[in-house]
Amino acid sequence: MNLFYEVKRFGPGPIFLMLHGFTGTHETFQELLQHFSYGTVILPDLPGHGKSQAASEKDYSLQETERALLAILESECPNEKPVLLGYSMGGRLALALSVDYPDAFSGLVLMSSSPGLKTESERHKRRKQDEKWVDLLRTSGIDLFVQKWERLALFDSQRELPVSSQEKIQTERLGQNPEGLAKSLLGVGTGVLPSYWDNLQELTLPVLLLAGEKDLKFTRFANEMLEKLPNRVYHEIAGVGHALQLEAPEETARVIQRFCKDYL
Repeated sequence: MNLFYEVKRFGPGPIFLMLHGFTGTHETFQELLQHFSYGTVILPDLPGHGKSQAASEKDYSLQETERALLAILESECPNEKPVLLGYSMGGRLALALSVDYPDAFSGLVLMSSSPGLKTESERHKRRKQDEKWVDLLRTSGIDLFVQKWERLALFDSQRELPVSSQEKIQTERLGQNPEGLAKSLLGVGTGVLPSYWDNLQELTLPVLLLAGEKDLKFTRFANEMLEKLPNRVYHEIAGVGHALQLEAPEETARVIQRFCKDYL
Protein backbone atom coordinates (compact mmCIF):
# COMPACT_ATOMS: atom_id res chain seq x y z
CA MET A 1 0.00 0.00 0.00
CA ASN A 2 1.31 3.44 -0.95
CA LEU A 3 0.01 6.42 0.98
CA PHE A 4 -0.26 9.86 -0.54
CA TYR A 5 1.85 12.44 1.28
CA GLU A 6 3.29 15.92 0.99
CA VAL A 7 6.56 17.28 2.33
CA LYS A 8 6.98 20.87 3.52
CA ARG A 9 10.39 22.32 4.36
CA PHE A 10 10.95 25.29 6.65
CA GLY A 11 14.74 25.16 6.86
CA PRO A 12 17.24 23.23 8.99
CA GLY A 13 15.81 21.38 11.97
CA PRO A 14 14.04 18.17 12.98
CA ILE A 15 11.87 16.09 10.69
CA PHE A 16 8.22 15.72 11.73
CA LEU A 17 5.80 12.99 10.69
CA MET A 18 2.32 14.41 11.34
CA LEU A 19 -0.75 12.17 11.49
CA HIS A 20 -4.19 13.74 11.14
CA GLY A 21 -7.40 12.69 12.87
CA PHE A 22 -10.47 10.86 11.60
CA THR A 23 -12.07 12.66 8.61
CA GLY A 24 -8.86 14.69 8.18
CA THR A 25 -6.18 14.84 5.46
CA HIS A 26 -2.64 16.12 4.96
CA GLU A 27 -4.20 19.61 4.94
CA THR A 28 -5.37 19.30 8.57
CA PHE A 29 -2.21 21.02 9.84
CA GLN A 30 -2.17 23.86 7.29
CA GLU A 31 -2.86 26.65 9.82
CA LEU A 32 -0.46 25.16 12.37
CA LEU A 33 2.39 25.04 9.85
CA GLN A 34 1.97 28.70 9.00
CA HIS A 35 3.62 29.31 12.38
CA PHE A 36 6.52 26.84 11.99
CA SER A 37 9.93 28.46 11.63
CA TYR A 38 12.17 25.44 11.09
CA GLY A 39 12.26 21.74 10.24
CA THR A 40 10.81 19.43 7.59
CA VAL A 41 7.26 18.11 7.86
CA ILE A 42 5.93 14.92 6.25
CA LEU A 43 2.13 14.93 5.90
CA PRO A 44 0.48 11.65 4.83
CA ASP A 45 -3.16 10.94 4.13
CA LEU A 46 -3.96 7.95 6.35
CA PRO A 47 -5.69 4.92 4.76
CA GLY A 48 -9.24 5.71 3.68
CA HIS A 49 -8.66 9.47 3.88
CA GLY A 50 -7.95 12.11 1.28
CA LYS A 51 -6.00 10.71 -1.63
CA SER A 52 -5.01 7.45 0.13
CA GLN A 53 -7.73 4.99 -0.81
CA ALA A 54 -6.37 1.51 -0.13
CA ALA A 55 -7.66 -1.38 -2.23
CA SER A 56 -7.51 -4.26 0.23
CA GLU A 57 -9.36 -4.63 3.55
CA LYS A 58 -6.02 -5.70 5.04
CA ASP A 59 -4.48 -2.35 4.14
CA TYR A 60 -6.68 -0.62 6.71
CA SER A 61 -5.23 -2.61 9.63
CA LEU A 62 -2.86 -1.11 12.17
CA GLN A 63 0.00 -3.32 10.99
CA GLU A 64 -0.31 -2.30 7.33
CA THR A 65 -0.78 1.35 8.27
CA GLU A 66 2.41 1.24 10.31
CA ARG A 67 4.31 -0.43 7.47
CA ALA A 68 3.13 2.17 4.98
CA LEU A 69 4.15 5.05 7.25
CA LEU A 70 7.57 3.52 7.92
CA ALA A 71 8.04 3.08 4.16
CA ILE A 72 7.53 6.84 3.73
CA LEU A 73 10.19 7.51 6.36
CA GLU A 74 12.58 5.07 4.72
CA SER A 75 12.13 6.97 1.47
CA GLU A 76 12.32 10.51 2.85
CA CYS A 77 14.69 10.27 5.83
CA PRO A 78 16.37 6.82 5.96
CA ASN A 79 19.12 7.88 8.36
CA GLU A 80 17.18 10.11 10.73
CA LYS A 81 14.70 9.67 13.54
CA PRO A 82 11.75 12.03 13.08
CA VAL A 83 9.51 13.57 15.69
CA LEU A 84 6.18 11.77 15.53
CA LEU A 85 3.10 13.97 15.99
CA GLY A 86 -0.47 12.73 16.07
CA TYR A 87 -3.79 14.49 16.52
CA SER A 88 -6.83 12.60 17.91
CA MET A 89 -7.02 9.34 15.90
CA GLY A 90 -3.57 10.17 14.55
CA GLY A 91 -2.38 10.36 18.15
CA ARG A 92 -3.51 6.80 18.84
CA LEU A 93 -1.67 5.65 15.73
CA ALA A 94 1.40 7.64 16.74
CA LEU A 95 1.38 6.05 20.17
CA ALA A 96 1.01 2.59 18.59
CA LEU A 97 4.00 3.29 16.33
CA SER A 98 6.07 4.46 19.30
CA VAL A 99 5.29 1.29 21.22
CA ASP A 100 5.82 -1.07 18.27
CA TYR A 101 8.94 0.70 16.93
CA PRO A 102 10.51 2.37 19.99
CA ASP A 103 13.85 3.12 18.29
CA ALA A 104 12.40 4.74 15.18
CA PHE A 105 11.54 8.19 16.59
CA SER A 106 13.32 10.96 18.49
CA GLY A 107 10.22 12.39 20.15
CA LEU A 108 6.45 12.08 20.37
CA VAL A 109 3.80 14.82 20.36
CA LEU A 110 0.25 13.78 21.26
CA MET A 111 -2.42 16.37 20.52
CA SER A 112 -5.90 15.74 21.96
CA SER A 113 -5.08 12.05 22.18
CA SER A 114 -5.52 9.03 24.40
CA PRO A 115 -3.91 5.58 24.73
CA GLY A 116 -7.26 3.97 23.91
CA LEU A 117 -10.00 2.28 25.89
CA LYS A 118 -8.81 0.36 28.92
CA THR A 119 -11.11 -2.69 28.92
CA GLU A 120 -12.43 -5.12 26.34
CA SER A 121 -16.00 -4.34 27.39
CA GLU A 122 -15.40 -0.64 26.61
CA ARG A 123 -13.86 -1.54 23.26
CA HIS A 124 -16.77 -3.86 22.43
CA LYS A 125 -19.26 -1.08 23.19
CA ARG A 126 -17.29 1.35 21.02
CA ARG A 127 -17.16 -1.12 18.11
CA LYS A 128 -20.94 -1.38 18.24
CA GLN A 129 -21.22 2.41 18.17
CA ASP A 130 -18.80 2.66 15.26
CA GLU A 131 -20.72 0.00 13.34
CA LYS A 132 -23.65 2.43 13.30
CA TRP A 133 -21.40 5.11 11.79
CA VAL A 134 -20.18 2.58 9.22
CA ASP A 135 -23.76 1.71 8.32
CA LEU A 136 -24.63 5.41 7.98
CA LEU A 137 -21.64 6.00 5.71
CA ARG A 138 -22.52 3.05 3.50
CA THR A 139 -26.25 3.61 3.28
CA SER A 140 -26.62 7.41 3.38
CA GLY A 141 -23.32 8.73 2.08
CA ILE A 142 -20.97 11.45 3.21
CA ASP A 143 -23.37 14.41 3.48
CA LEU A 144 -25.66 12.97 6.14
CA PHE A 145 -22.71 11.42 7.97
CA VAL A 146 -20.97 14.81 8.22
CA GLN A 147 -24.17 16.48 9.43
CA LYS A 148 -24.44 14.03 12.30
CA TRP A 149 -20.68 13.81 12.98
CA GLU A 150 -20.40 17.58 13.43
CA ARG A 151 -23.06 17.50 16.15
CA LEU A 152 -20.83 15.49 18.50
CA ALA A 153 -20.08 17.33 21.74
CA LEU A 154 -16.38 16.87 21.01
CA PHE A 155 -16.64 19.57 18.35
CA ASP A 156 -18.71 22.13 20.28
CA SER A 157 -15.83 24.59 20.57
CA GLN A 158 -15.27 24.52 16.81
CA ARG A 159 -18.55 26.36 16.39
CA GLU A 160 -16.81 29.37 17.96
CA LEU A 161 -14.26 29.49 15.13
CA PRO A 162 -14.56 32.03 12.30
CA VAL A 163 -16.97 30.94 9.60
CA SER A 164 -14.10 30.52 7.14
CA SER A 165 -12.38 28.03 9.46
CA GLN A 166 -15.60 26.08 10.03
CA GLU A 167 -16.15 25.90 6.29
CA LYS A 168 -12.62 24.59 5.78
CA ILE A 169 -13.19 21.76 8.27
CA GLN A 170 -16.52 20.88 6.68
CA THR A 171 -15.07 20.92 3.18
CA GLU A 172 -12.31 18.54 4.28
CA ARG A 173 -14.89 16.17 5.76
CA LEU A 174 -17.27 16.35 2.81
CA GLY A 175 -14.41 15.59 0.42
CA GLN A 176 -13.83 12.15 1.94
CA ASN A 177 -14.76 8.84 0.37
CA PRO A 178 -17.49 7.32 2.60
CA GLU A 179 -16.28 3.77 2.03
CA GLY A 180 -12.75 4.81 2.93
CA LEU A 181 -13.94 6.29 6.24
CA ALA A 182 -16.01 3.18 6.94
CA LYS A 183 -13.01 0.90 6.41
CA SER A 184 -10.85 3.18 8.54
CA LEU A 185 -13.26 2.81 11.46
CA LEU A 186 -13.32 -0.95 11.00
CA GLY A 187 -9.53 -1.14 10.70
CA VAL A 188 -8.14 1.28 13.28
CA GLY A 189 -11.15 2.67 15.13
CA THR A 190 -10.95 3.27 18.88
CA GLY A 191 -12.81 0.03 19.54
CA VAL A 192 -10.43 -1.96 17.35
CA LEU A 193 -7.03 -0.78 18.58
CA PRO A 194 -5.70 -2.24 21.82
CA SER A 195 -5.20 -0.25 25.00
CA TYR A 196 -1.74 1.28 25.33
CA TRP A 197 -2.14 2.47 28.92
CA ASP A 198 0.15 -0.27 30.26
CA ASN A 199 2.81 0.54 27.65
CA LEU A 200 3.26 4.18 28.63
CA GLN A 201 5.86 3.48 31.30
CA GLU A 202 8.01 1.70 28.68
CA LEU A 203 8.35 4.80 26.49
CA THR A 204 11.67 6.49 27.17
CA LEU A 205 11.60 9.06 24.35
CA PRO A 206 10.53 12.62 25.20
CA VAL A 207 6.74 13.07 24.97
CA LEU A 208 4.79 16.31 24.69
CA LEU A 209 1.13 16.09 25.70
CA LEU A 210 -1.15 18.84 24.38
CA ALA A 211 -4.82 19.40 25.16
CA GLY A 212 -7.29 22.27 25.10
CA GLU A 213 -8.74 23.62 28.33
CA LYS A 214 -12.32 23.15 27.11
CA ASP A 215 -11.68 19.57 25.97
CA LEU A 216 -12.39 18.05 29.39
CA LYS A 217 -12.23 14.44 28.24
CA PHE A 218 -8.77 14.76 26.74
CA THR A 219 -7.35 16.99 29.46
CA ARG A 220 -8.29 14.17 31.83
CA PHE A 221 -6.51 11.65 29.62
CA ALA A 222 -3.42 13.89 29.48
CA ASN A 223 -3.26 14.16 33.26
CA GLU A 224 -3.59 10.39 33.61
CA MET A 225 -0.80 9.86 31.07
CA LEU A 226 1.41 12.27 32.99
CA GLU A 227 1.47 9.83 35.88
CA LYS A 228 2.70 6.95 33.73
CA LEU A 229 5.10 8.42 31.15
CA PRO A 230 8.68 8.65 32.45
CA ASN A 231 9.88 11.48 30.18
CA ARG A 232 7.07 13.90 29.46
CA VAL A 233 5.82 17.46 29.57
CA TYR A 234 2.21 18.65 29.43
CA HIS A 235 0.88 21.93 28.08
CA GLU A 236 -2.78 22.83 28.37
CA ILE A 237 -3.91 25.55 25.97
CA ALA A 238 -6.39 27.96 27.52
CA GLY A 239 -9.75 28.81 26.02
CA VAL A 240 -9.87 26.17 23.28
CA GLY A 241 -11.19 22.66 22.68
CA HIS A 242 -10.23 19.58 20.70
CA ALA A 243 -8.84 20.95 17.41
CA LEU A 244 -5.74 22.75 18.68
CA GLN A 245 -4.25 23.13 15.21
CA LEU A 246 -7.26 25.26 14.21
CA GLU A 247 -8.36 26.85 17.47
CA ALA A 248 -4.89 27.93 18.65
CA PRO A 249 -2.42 27.28 15.81
CA GLU A 250 0.15 29.91 16.80
CA GLU A 251 0.47 28.83 20.44
CA THR A 252 0.40 25.15 19.52
CA ALA A 253 3.23 25.62 17.01
CA ARG A 254 5.25 27.62 19.52
CA VAL A 255 4.91 24.95 22.20
CA ILE A 256 5.85 22.14 19.80
CA GLN A 257 8.94 23.92 18.53
CA ARG A 258 10.01 24.91 22.05
CA PHE A 259 9.63 21.27 23.12
CA CYS A 260 11.94 20.18 20.31
CA LYS A 261 14.58 22.75 21.25
CA ASP A 262 14.44 21.92 24.95
CA TYR A 263 14.09 18.11 24.96
CA LEU A 264 15.41 16.63 21.71
